[in-house]
Amino acid sequence: MSQRHPSGILPVEKGPGVTSFQAVAHLRRLLRAPKIGHGGTLDPEATGVLPILIGEATKLTPYLTELDKEYLATVRLGVITATQDLTGAVLETRPVPAVDSAAIEAVLRRFVGVISQVPPMYSALRRDGRRLYELARQGLTVEREPRQITVHAITLEALALPELTIRVRCGKGTYVRTLAADVGAALGCGGALASLIRTRVGPYVLPSAVSWAEVREARAGAPLWAGLLPCDSALVAWPAVRLDAGEAAKFVHGRTVPAPASSEGRVRVYAADGVCLGVGFGKILATAVARARARGIAAVVCTFDPHPATVLRPERAPTPIATLEENLARMAVIGPDAALVIPFTLELSRMEAETFVGEVLAKTLGVREVVVGFNHTFGRGARGTAALLEELGERHGFVTHVLPPLEVNGQTVSSSAIRDALREGDVELAREFLGHPYRVSGTVRRGAGRGRTLGFPTANLRPDGPLILAAGVYAARVAWEEARADAVVNVGYRPTFGEDQYWVEAYIFDFSGDLYGRSLAIDFLSRIRAEMKFPGVEALRHQVAADMEAARRRLRESPTTGR
Repeated sequence: MSQRHPSGILPVEKGPGVTSFQAVAHLRRLLRAPKIGHGGTLDPEATGVLPILIGEATKLTPYLTELDKEYLATVRLGVITATQDLTGAVLETRPVPAVDSAAIEAVLRRFVGVISQVPPMYSALRRDGRRLYELARQGLTVEREPRQITVHAITLEALALPELTIRVRCGKGTYVRTLAADVGAALGCGGALASLIRTRVGPYVLPSAVSWAEVREARAGAPLWAGLLPCDSALVAWPAVRLDAGEAAKFVHGRTVPAPASSEGRVRVYAADGVCLGVGFGKILATAVARARARGIAAVVCTFDPHPATVLRPERAPTPIATLEENLARMAVIGPDAALVIPFTLELSRMEAETFVGEVLAKTLGVREVVVGFNHTFGRGARGTAALLEELGERHGFVTHVLPPLEVNGQTVSSSAIRDALREGDVELAREFLGHPYRVSGTVRRGAGRGRTLGFPTANLRPDGPLILAAGVYAARVAWEEARADAVVNVGYRPTFGEDQYWVEAYIFDFSGDLYGRSLAIDFLSRIRAEMKFPGVEALRHQVAADMEAARRRLRESPTTGR
């Protein structure tokens, strides 16, 4: 039995002098978590709450960035720097007027509400594919458009001239460094951020976060797992909808459930016993977890590896839709207590259905309830059926739940239907069936360099496994480590250049950097066109430009990949 890494959110306190990326890298090594990211960057010298997203919780990144944040900021008046904080070169010093608390509070009130803020040059925003801080380090300054931000409240916490300390509660996209500089400018003497502590991100507060000392001193990840919170803890501000037993059964079977009159917009969906059902993946598993929680017993997902057909009929074995690791990671977010991965061998294939139930399910696992799909088969010659499992369950003292077919838009969901959709290039239909985008992962390899010659450098991916996807051009979102970006992706043989190798090429929007040798994951969202052979390079260049525009348009219209 293999206990999988759980998914969830670990609020930690980031210490001074480390970047958010370095904090994540350190925790990745400690926790041995293959999939990990963070929920909002902090400057290197800033400290405070840094939500660490683990496993399937990484899909909540877009929602974490939307959460309100609270900061405790100390502003040094009378100094103006290149970076708007004390780490940058001092550009000017000015005398600090003898202002009192009332005068400062009057100025602070001008920065509460929806205000315009010009992003700093020393920021990670991009201009023409380059980070602004890269341009700033070269001594360059470019025009930046003001952005609308929301500051919910600013309170004066302490005043000891030339410094003042303020507490700021704000929405996404707020640069507290810029706010400090703007407050100083409004007081007539200039100002720079002297120190910054993030005290809260949404529901995650600093006193409850794992301290940086604990993180730094830990020699293994085991003690840190105790602080892991459920994935849905990030969404506590959303209304919660509880379904009764009948509605929950419909919901986990993929059927439409009328929303309560009191619910609007995005909601969290729970069964009556408190199990979160608001996940668009794994209806069988969601039912099993709900039943286990109701009875106070362990929920175990049981699967075979490799696919039985790979052992029994290798020439007819279906192409996997996802790897075992990807499937287990997606399942983990639903909350099973463990995963049992049974090696499928010829010897196991010869075990009679009755023996499998008696020896494996009843004797070894001691199951109390089993949840399977309507077309489930097992045992020698696949002679065991869901009906037989129900009959044997009565004999061995466990209950069998057989779920009916899952339907989406009137179509029955099956692995065959998903493969058919992907072979047609219909990634949107496949997404509806899967409950998440079809993903291809692999390592970025060096190509022939033609993309750079054409003016569209691409990341050339050799997939980890065989592809089902039809050749063509797709709008997609890509992820590597904790970074994410939009992309236009070509899948195929490059017929214009007469090649016979199957490649996946991703042109990543607004990115310039080296990804060679790194693992890249591509979520396919929409097909733009089929693969074509062009009469020459110039015709190809024009088409690529058109594909990029089409991809940008479709990505603007597409929801985020996390579901």
